[in-house]
Amino acid sequence: MNIRSLLYVIVLAIPELLFVCCSNGNEHRLQVDRICVATMNVDGLPVSIPLGDYGNLIKELVPSFPIEIDEDNNMIVNPGGPGAEGSRRIGKKIREKNWDVFGLNEDFNYHDEIWNSLDGYSMGRYMGRFEGELGDIFQKVLLNKRLFDIDGLEFGAKSQYKVSGEVIRPWIPEAVYGYLTNSQDSLTMKGFRYYQVSLDEQATVDFIVLHADAGMYKEDIKAREAAFGQLYDFIAKEIVTDNPLVIMGDFNCLYKRDRLKELFIDRLNAADDLVAGDAWVEKNNGNVYPACGQESADDDHMDVTEKSEMLDKIIYVNRKNAPIKLRLESVSNVLDFTDEDGKQLSDHHPIEAAFAVERK
Repeated sequence: MNIRSLLYVIVLAIPELLFVCCSNGNEHRLQVDRICVATMNVDGLPVSIPLGDYGNLIKELVPSFPIEIDEDNNMIVNPGGPGAEGSRRIGKKIREKNWDVFGLNEDFNYHDEIWNSLDGYSMGRYMGRFEGELGDIFQKVLLNKRLFDIDGLEFGAKSQYKVSGEVIRPWIPEAVYGYLTNSQDSLTMKGFRYYQVSLDEQATVDFIVLHADAGMYKEDIKAREAAFGQLYDFIAKEIVTDNPLVIMGDFNCLYKRDRLKELFIDRLNAADDLVAGDAWVEKNNGNVYPACGQESADDDHMDVTEKSEMLDKIIYVNRKNAPIKLRLESVSNVLDFTDEDGKQLSDHHPIEAAFAVERK
């Protein structure tokens, strides 16, 4: 090779060498201008738990035991759940939806069945199954102690994004009501999780995924109100970033029954630098929050359409002077999470929202 040819090769190589050096081994990520997020309760409790001889013992000592124990001494936990096959279908449908970020509730015993289809996503910490030693479970039931130190929450983000800052937080005792009654909220470690998702070199969005106390009775409502306070304190006192924030999950709330607007959204908006809103309210209810006051509002017989209010919610928060903000583009209930016979797979239909990522 003559000198002129050698110089030509060197000149062509310089830009590539500069890129390798400047990138410091990190893959260059294109600017992300739009994200789609979703949340759903995957109903991952086992159909039943075998109790063996302890089943007969419970029947004898606690004849009014509120959870069914069948003739084979199986404690019937979730007879209508999707089970293993339905959970595999949930994982495939999440893949088909191509969500950028999603949160799951009740991701317990069928975690692997869901995630086997999600190789293109990173996930948060998996805390385990709804199971345990029978003797230990029996003793905890008699002592009214929490059976399982697992939250059932999970967080997924496309692998191209960098996820960091995981915080796992159980609800304070006042924010949980019901042991073997009132939806059995105290059997597991309900609470919330926090994550930071770096979309590209400039834009990071914070996320919270949660699962609130279930039920429509005054004790359940009071428990959720305590959760609103705990969640607000976490956002106001512990999040130190200037990133926009998306809060999503199974709130078990209806605006006509729960003071979610008054005790949480209004408090966020009262802060000097925060602007908060509910995606469903903004796009599907004319930006009008339903009036609260119906404590007995029933959530078991809701008429569900693509635009109806759901127990699952997506709330987003922008910081007024931050360089990155989210602008809501659309929100919808996802009604096709069903099996081949049209049976609903998830506990509630998922809700999804699309956001534009705006930059100063």
